[in-house]
Amino acid sequence: LFPALRANDFYVTGESYAGKWVPSCAYALHEGNKAVGAEDRINLKGISIGDGAMHPGKQFVGFGDLLWNLGMVDESERAEFHKYEASITDRLASNDYVGAFKVFDEMLNADFYPYPSYYANVTGLTTNYFNFELAPDATPLGGDFVAWLNTRAVRDQIHVGDRSYAPENTTVEAHLLGDWMRDVLAVLVPVMENYKVLIYSGQNDVILGPPLTEQFLSGLEWSGQSAYNKAKKVVWRRSAKGPGSQLADVAGYARQVGNFAQVVVRGAGHMVPGDQPERALDLITRFVSGEGFGPAKSDAGAISEAAIVV
Repeated sequence: LFPALRANDFYVTGESYAGKWVPSCAYALHEGNKAVGAEDRINLKGISIGDGAMHPGKQFVGFGDLLWNLGMVDESERAEFHKYEASITDRLASNDYVGAFKVFDEMLNADFYPYPSYYANVTGLTTNYFNFELAPDATPLGGDFVAWLNTRAVRDQIHVGDRSYAPENTTVEAHLLGDWMRDVLAVLVPVMENYKVLIYSGQNDVILGPPLTEQFLSGLEWSGQSAYNKAKKVVWRRSAKGPGSQLADVAGYARQVGNFAQVVVRGAGHMVPGDQPERALDLITRFVSGEGFGPAKSDAGAISEAAIVV
């Protein structure tokens, strides 16, 4: 569609369920570029995945321990979570992906389960597994951005015509039940071996929080696995906050190995850009620019026009 932009650096980004789509799209570009001449290749540079579901078999177990460490469940409730998690693992072992999702749905998600989930009953956070610091029914799936996306000016700019934006669609999700619990290692690992990769998590996320993603990454088989497991965490800081302040904003924590970075964003939940927009901008700017997550820097400006982030 935009041949003039073909030579620009290209990044595929997304969050949550896009933990599956982002590496899948990037891998398709990776393979497609092999089949065409240099003049027709998309200049893929990397991917970014936020609070993403990449390996549910590894990421959708551990909720009991996570919530117990946060003080949100007691020992008996943690043990009940362990039973749910064991049931998920058993069903995945027999390739019962829909059955595994139904157990997960009863335990936490309740997208289709007709009653409050076990998580909702024991924590009181009825539908909020996105940011445990927010209200029980808080959701990042609405708000002003939905109205903004549906304005005529934005519709024209992103070329969607008269289609309305909807933050969720249960009909679509129902068709994906067999895919929910499948992993994407076959496409994720080749992308990690060939391109820049950022995997980040909001510190306050429950459904795909940092410990769940880190337990998956610690066992992920790729050429950088040993180095990643030995890497020391660095404190990621932004510039000093407020007039006269001498202390930099602690934006989060990062581990970096070669072209791979795993980052925890402080004070954010499942939807990092919505909860912490300034830190999110600094995050993606550092990643695209190659600056990394070491010393504090001035507030992030615009990402270079030479990069295309989709």
